[in-house]
Amino acid sequence: MKLPLLKDVLLALATMSFILILGGGMYEHATLHYIWTAAPPRSLYMFQGPDGIHLTRFWVLIHPVVIVLLTAALLTNNDPSRRRAILITLTGYLLILISTSIYFVPELNELITSPYNNTVNPELQHRALTWKGWNTVRGLALLALAFNLLLSSFSSRDKK
Repeated sequence: MKLPLLKDVLLALATMSFILILGGGMYEHATLHYIWTAAPPRSLYMFQGPDGIHLTRFWVLIHPVVIVLLTAALLTNNDPSRRRAILITLTGYLLILISTSIYFVPELNELITSPYNNTVNPELQHRALTWKGWNTVRGLALLALAFNLLLSSFSSRDKK
């Protein structure tokens, strides 16, 4: 039995870390988004105060890891189909991160720092639901990129 080559290990680690991001996003979407977008500012209590949820702790750590692993996998894999799949995933991911830094994070921060009030603000609710809708699109794009990356793991194995 041959030991896995470095390129295979790096691709596997890049794929696992990318799928971890997808899982984190899906978890947030399934457990948090429907709550906080339901009736802001009343529903924003979960983010406020000293015991509020701080989502950035996970995301700030994982994004650089994924970028480094995808880049390392791209540099070590010389199979054209694998390189193409990794490059598509890395490029798509970087575009998603740009949109995240331009729209998603600033809008989310502005929404969740709205002062608590026991009423529903229709404008805040509309903005929250818009954010949630675009976030769903972002999640579907990540899902497509994850499948692309996962399938690349099998691309050159069949040719050996």
